[in-house]
Amino acid sequence: MIPYKTYISIDRSLQKAVYMQIIEAFIGLIKKGILEKGNKLPGSRVLAATLGVQRQTVVKAMDELIAQGWLESKQSKGMFVASKLPLYQPIALKGVVDLPTQSFVFNQSKVLDREEIVGSYGFYIDEGIPDVRLAPVETLMKYYKTRFLKPVDRFHSYSDVMGNMELRKALTHYLKENRGLHFDLSNILITRGSQMGMWLACQVLLNSGDVVLVGKNNYISANIAIQYTGAKLIEVDHDEDGIQVDLVEKAIRNQKVKALYLTPHHYHPTTVTMSLERRMELLNLAGHYGVAIIEDDYDYEFHFKSKPILPIASLSDWKNNLYIGSFNKSLAPSIRVGYLIGRTDFIEEVAKLRRVIDRQGDPLMEYAIAKMLQSGEMDRHMRRVLKQYKERRNYFCERAQLELSNLFEFKEPEGGMAIWAKINKVTSIELAKILAQKSVYINNGLMYDHHQEGLNCTRIGFASKSISELAYMVDLLKAI
Repeated sequence: MIPYKTYISIDRSLQKAVYMQIIEAFIGLIKKGILEKGNKLPGSRVLAATLGVQRQTVVKAMDELIAQGWLESKQSKGMFVASKLPLYQPIALKGVVDLPTQSFVFNQSKVLDREEIVGSYGFYIDEGIPDVRLAPVETLMKYYKTRFLKPVDRFHSYSDVMGNMELRKALTHYLKENRGLHFDLSNILITRGSQMGMWLACQVLLNSGDVVLVGKNNYISANIAIQYTGAKLIEVDHDEDGIQVDLVEKAIRNQKVKALYLTPHHYHPTTVTMSLERRMELLNLAGHYGVAIIEDDYDYEFHFKSKPILPIASLSDWKNNLYIGSFNKSLAPSIRVGYLIGRTDFIEEVAKLRRVIDRQGDPLMEYAIAKMLQSGEMDRHMRRVLKQYKERRNYFCERAQLELSNLFEFKEPEGGMAIWAKINKVTSIELAKILAQKSVYINNGLMYDHHQEGLNCTRIGFASKSISELAYMVDLLKAI
């Protein structure tokens, strides 16, 4: 008899039940070949005494092992390791072959690789995110709870893959009034955030080898969504008015271009707002050459200098325009509700794809947001946070220009949630390492320097911090 007490150790400090520990131990012994097919096991009383457990515990474990096919009971003879085990038996191959180290081969893409935050930090200097403490949680939950608690409600079942109808209706009115966008219900699909809208649009629009124009050092997640289709990215330089239209036109004349990706309000990462003149020129170019414009308006509302310039899509007839937006910045990143607007036939095709990867979004949250739009509470919330973000931008920029001018060079942004800072004296990587030693996180800038040209810049968010937290952040940077 094998030394069961040596092979099977019971740890009563674990949350895992004792009988489960016995089951896993026996399966392990069989897999390793220590217990072979047909081996007779000791009786339940002997095993219980050997392992120091109750007999009922051993019986429960044995019954489960029989049910799973690992053991078999023979009347009047006892318990045995099953003659036919529930194990995969590889087919014997003739000759010598090289077997893969993995059990199966799968696709791996370098395109998906990107730097992630590693380590634990006491203070985060983010790249520009909303202050989740300002989110109208109580208002959202009021509407969410009202719908959630209704018995046998259709909202608890499958709903339209295009998204909650009330939200789609509310958005047709809201975006018309606030952004000058004119479209019908058939033109809008509700998504789980703007990134889902971007990914779906790219999958339907682009093929391997297609050419897509983007701004220099463009938003990395958009680049990844484009490149994952096999499309080719061509970067176009920016200046203080946005992407340079003459360079866009030159690229379009030199080769067949399928699409142009833009973040006019405000360009990520530099925060530049594209001029109205350039928006009109790009729209005309796209119409003349049949180029699709993918307009990502991720933080349209947060413009401090004046009213935001209307989206490019507001000037279009939707023949070549796609418009992406979300509530992630206006409410909170965890509230994954966005939208994609475009031609009816395109949106219908995108909806087919969305159906097979994510049957629907969160109809209850979509309903709650619809009610906020319809009641005017969204507008009131946006006015409140816009005022606070502007105060935070003014405070941070004023102090940074006075006290951090030897470390950073930046231009006060007209809107958005961050500044684009050129770093002096040290590299962006060195700055990140110095702050990490103080348990402070800042992006090391590599994600913005796609071609490793020594850009030495990073984004510094101000919207998510209170005035006192911004003061602390300035003091931290000043101490360097």
